[in-house]
Amino acid sequence: MERFRDDKKDTMSRVGMGAIYTKTSNGDELIEYDDTYRSRIILDFYDVYHNKFENITSKVLKEYRRCVIIDCHSFSAELLRRLGMEHSDSPDICIGYEKEFADIDILNTLKMHFEKCGLSVNFNYPYTGSIVPNKYYEKKDSRVKSLMIEVNKSLYLDENNHKNANYQRIKDIIQEAIEKVIAMEKILDTIER
Repeated sequence: MERFRDDKKDTMSRVGMGAIYTKTSNGDELIEYDDTYRSRIILDFYDVYHNKFENITSKVLKEYRRCVIIDCHSFSAELLRRLGMEHSDSPDICIGYEKEFADIDILNTLKMHFEKCGLSVNFNYPYTGSIVPNKYYEKKDSRVKSLMIEVNKSLYLDENNHKNANYQRIKDIIQEAIEKVIAMEKILDTIER
C-alpha cells in the first residue's frame, strides 16, 4: 500500500513490487494479471486503503493541526541483491523520508536513539522516502510529516527466518523510538496550545 498508484512513478515496480506485487521478495513469480484484474485490485484494496488513510490523516490534522506518520518495514539481503545493492553496505536501520515531509528534529532524534543503542543508521539508504496520503502528497502539505523505519532483518531473524535471541531487544528499541516521537509531538502540541 505504500506504493504509488501509477507504477510508472514507483521504482520498485521494475522488480515486480509496485502497486500490485507480481513477484515475491526473493524474485519468485507471485501472480500474473491483466488490466481488468489490476483495476479491480486497485479499486477494491488500494483505493479503499488510501481513502481510509487520508480520512484518518484529515481527522488528526483537524484535531492537532499536524500529523506525523511512522511507516515501519524490514529488509533482507535477498531483496537488496535483487535491487543490485550490496547487503554488506546496508545499515542496521534505514530512516527514509521525503524532503517535503521531513521533520529534521525527529529524524535526528531517531538517529541518535538508534546509534545510542549500538545500531548503525543511514538516511534514505538502502531505501528512500516514506508514505504520505496521496491527497497531502500532491498538495505538499507541510502539516503532514512522515518517516519510514526500515529494520535489517538480520538483526532479529536467523537464516531460517525464525526469531533470534536479539528479537525482543530490537522490538523494544523500535518501540522506544516510536515513543520518543510521540513524546516530541506531545511537547510540541503543549507549546502550540
